[in-house]
Amino acid sequence: MKKWVLLLGAVLPFCLNAQSISSGSCGENCQYTVEDDTISFAPIDSSKPATIQNYDHSCRNCPITFTGCCSTAPWFSNSNITKVDIKDGIVGVGDNAFAYQPSIAEVNLPEGLQTIGYQAMHRTGITSIDLPSSLTEIGGWAFVTKSLTQVNGSMENVTKLDDMPFADTALTDFVMPPNITDFTLDIFMGHNPGYKSNNLTNLYCPEALAAQCAEAIAYRGEDAQVTSYDYKGGVYVIKDEDGNETYYLSGDNMKNGQMCEETLSNCKKEALINRGICSGSDCDAFVAADNGGYLLKVGSKTYQNINALLKGDYDRRRIYTIEEANFVAGDKNRVSITYR
Repeated sequence: MKKWVLLLGAVLPFCLNAQSISSGSCGENCQYTVEDDTISFAPIDSSKPATIQNYDHSCRNCPITFTGCCSTAPWFSNSNITKVDIKDGIVGVGDNAFAYQPSIAEVNLPEGLQTIGYQAMHRTGITSIDLPSSLTEIGGWAFVTKSLTQVNGSMENVTKLDDMPFADTALTDFVMPPNITDFTLDIFMGHNPGYKSNNLTNLYCPEALAAQCAEAIAYRGEDAQVTSYDYKGGVYVIKDEDGNETYYLSGDNMKNGQMCEETLSNCKKEALINRGICSGSDCDAFVAADNGGYLLKVGSKTYQNINALLKGDYDRRRIYTIEEANFVAGDKNRVSITYR
């Protein structure tokens, strides 16, 4: 009997990882702090990127075994936490970071975040999420939560969506990322009827993937609408049956019907200004290059067009000038010295 007690004592420390702890380490160069109803995440060394580590949920109820328990997040059992505030410098949110925490109603994500892991916000209580433009990858089952009604943000750098990231949500409208090249057809539904996002009726999709998008929401029946768009110079373009084009500065604007009332060139310019790539008349050079089929030279890097530039690793913290972009100052018609 004594041996059995000693064995439990040895195993229990591995199982007590789901307690309410006020601060601690949470991955590579990452620390968290709980204050009142908010948990914050920040780099330990602000000069280096940080990542919230992967966690496990498969033994979140922490059964006593002879092999120990899985590693659930140390804040997992704290039902007082309603807000997650992820600070600048965090580049990744790991698997299961906030999974099965229905008390969490708000998550703030920073610009610069690149990846959101498997089931990262699975079965939370969030109703909306703003995704940063820096995001490149969203893991499977990441946002499977019945309360989610809005996904905002450009997602312009996302090229792949894994299995079922938005299944079983309350989404009514969704914009597929403009540069998406790979997504599974179960993006909005699971492998059984209980995981279908049954409210989804409007799906905006790049023209080249319209057929796949239609297949992805075919379960919705006749009330499921797929609207194709083209992506030109950072502008979302919808063309009607007569060939008339309507312009939008973001996917969110497209969902909300907030048109850019200018010409396509002027809308491209406004899109560049909004992203901090250039300012005022300096943006005319970028737009003229894009319209004329010139290469864009920014610093030491060369881009095929504005779309490629927006996917690139330009410094989002500064505004580029004509000189820095290797354009000929004072002559807007000579926007680049290199042809495609």
